[in-house]
Amino acid sequence: MKDLTTISSILAMFNEAIYIVDKDRKILFFNKAAEEITGYKASEIVGKHCFNNILNHVDNAGTNLCINGCPLLESIKKNVVMDANVYLHHKKGYRLPVQVKSIPYLDGDTVTGAVEVFYLKRERTTLNSDFIVADNLSMIDSLTGLLNRNFLKYRVYDLIIKSGLSYALLFIDIDDFKQVNDTYGHLMGDEVLSIVSNTLLSNTSNLDYIVRFGGEEILIFVQVDNINQAVQKAENLKLLINSSEERSIKYRPKVTIGVTMFEKNEPLGQAIDRADKAMYKGKQNGKNQISAV
Repeated sequence: MKDLTTISSILAMFNEAIYIVDKDRKILFFNKAAEEITGYKASEIVGKHCFNNILNHVDNAGTNLCINGCPLLESIKKNVVMDANVYLHHKKGYRLPVQVKSIPYLDGDTVTGAVEVFYLKRERTTLNSDFIVADNLSMIDSLTGLLNRNFLKYRVYDLIIKSGLSYALLFIDIDDFKQVNDTYGHLMGDEVLSIVSNTLLSNTSNLDYIVRFGGEEILIFVQVDNINQAVQKAENLKLLINSSEERSIKYRPKVTIGVTMFEKNEPLGQAIDRADKAMYKGKQNGKNQISAV
């Protein structure tokens, strides 16, 4: 790109996250907005190649787009603008949904690189503490930022039963979590739990309620119309968790998820027990899978 310094000084003022690559996909520029979304500083990114899996984009099926299906590469090869919904890998290990637009740039008639513009496509606009409990921090788990059991006791019926909406219950358990604690220590276990929790928070909506049930067990009340939608949502979340990573130990979390519909007016304990049994069945069948009842 001719006069990269001038162009970079202009793009640095944009609110949109932007980075520039050359025809070999070496990153030449990474602006402040991109730093804020990804957690990476420009100094950690510029000079590296995007296919080195730093941001490590994946799609809904968990396909690594940096290796197979990169929008930037398509822009450069075909001289076309590409739009895609992908999930990038935040520096802290969790997955964030982003919409990207890849735009080729030319030197004369020759494509010499591409510009990628991206922004968060997060369904959830606020954290649990902002829109549910306001000043009642007793309902927030301090480690993960998820809701805690106090939410189940004091607010679940007001916010779910009285909403008139249909909900499913997902019972999530991190597979072999004890081995992480035993091998790397409890602080690393906390990091893994944080990665899973932030992936869930980043890929659910304000109508979904995520609760740390105990240890590595997490409940999600997800707003869906039927069990098939619930299973699809659970599968998507599982794939995103599987493609997250605690890079310092090269650990990718695996989860087993039990899924059931939360029937109107049934005792909460009954629904949780049913989802728990479905999750346990998934454990017996090999782990890292979805089991629905």
